[in-house]
Amino acid sequence: MDEDGEGDPAAPVGPFGFTIDADEARGILELKGKRKKEAIAKLRRREKKWLKMMQVTPTANTYRNRKQVVQRCKKGIPPAVRSRAWWWLVGAESAMANPKYPSFSQLVSTEITSDSPSYELIDIIERDLHRTFPDHELFCKRNGMGQSDMRDILRAYSIFNESLGYCQGMGMVVGLLLMHMPKDRAFWTLVQLIEDRKYLKGMYESGLREVKVCTSAMDLLLERKMPILARHLEEQGLSAILYMTDWFMCVFNKTLPWDLVLRIWDIFLSEGRMVVFRTAFAIMHVNRHILRNECKSLDATMPFLRNLPRDMCSLPVLLPSIIKPNVTDSEIEICLKEAEGMHPPKTCQAHVNEPVASRKNVQAERISDTARSSDLSTNTTEPEPTPTCSNQTSGNSNTRTFPIINHLNSDETTEAIVPSEITDDKGLNGTNEISKNHHAGLNKSSPPEFKHCSNSSTGSDLPVTWV
Repeated sequence: MDEDGEGDPAAPVGPFGFTIDADEARGILELKGKRKKEAIAKLRRREKKWLKMMQVTPTANTYRNRKQVVQRCKKGIPPAVRSRAWWWLVGAESAMANPKYPSFSQLVSTEITSDSPSYELIDIIERDLHRTFPDHELFCKRNGMGQSDMRDILRAYSIFNESLGYCQGMGMVVGLLLMHMPKDRAFWTLVQLIEDRKYLKGMYESGLREVKVCTSAMDLLLERKMPILARHLEEQGLSAILYMTDWFMCVFNKTLPWDLVLRIWDIFLSEGRMVVFRTAFAIMHVNRHILRNECKSLDATMPFLRNLPRDMCSLPVLLPSIIKPNVTDSEIEICLKEAEGMHPPKTCQAHVNEPVASRKNVQAERISDTARSSDLSTNTTEPEPTPTCSNQTSGNSNTRTFPIINHLNSDETTEAIVPSEITDDKGLNGTNEISKNHHAGLNKSSPPEFKHCSNSSTGSDLPVTWV
């Protein structure tokens, strides 16, 4: 991808639409002869089963045999019916048909004026478009169809839910949906994912409380199920919030090989967010020996967790541990309850059903409060405490390299965390390398940061994830 955000139209494209190099293109295997015919026949039988199942009820929630749905999702949804199946699984039809909601076309055609809470988000959304799946043929062209559809969806959602607005992790979810369905269906699927507690509800809200709860629960889970690994990571000052934020906010579509990502989403849309915990645990369990024996310092551990090895995180290796995990849902629930006590909810957040004037006041307060906060340097020195941010530390000197630990582990912060722009195209390590292996799920570029900002192009911001 060039400096203008344009992809190379002559580059070979893999089976999932991501650009690959010539050597990788030659390495793609295809079934031939009798094996190919048998595979196609089996696939057609499974497609017919799915089509027949989806004709019974408008959504999966009302289907009589829930166990059958779960089992078929674990086997993988046939690509030809995946779009319709995802729509059916999340129950997006009910959201689209809700008379209380405006239509997608109405939201897209709504003018965003300077006094609208969504006005401050326009530039932020625009700057993030070319960073979302830059090596996919649908999104590699600046202002092409993919980027245009993504812009419409994100702007429409910022109007639909003004109290939430926009968060960078949403773009990755929208991109995944647009690869499989038209933009109106992608929008209502996004609405259902964010509004349903079963999926991503609370994950993008101000304060990122749900992210803190989920990652704290994973810390507790690792302590109880893999105590040696947990101590090893703790000695390095490394908590789950540092490397699992993207896992929960994007459901692994920036982390794992793409064939595995699709299988995880098949199961995720059927069973809900417990699948994210199972997958996160499986990643740590499969790689526990490497983490303990080869990653002796923070400088070695963080790059490893941010760029997981292909051979240890492939579909044949990880999927069995996700379908039949080494941790139970009840154990995850216990850790979640404890984590919720560590991060009690705040009562000052706005909701979708509040009057528009009230939501505008909340948004204005967010912008005003954060604009008064001090800038946080993006170097490796420890930030100075500010009047609006509690800087409690764990006592480990390593944590000063990652100011996120201080910020996200503090529940004394009274100001809201709102989605922000990225001030430049480079991560804090000074690089902007774009992976050519995303078709295999190996995105080696520094992931976009989720920042605490003034919601404007000139406001100060505090990093709340990768540094």
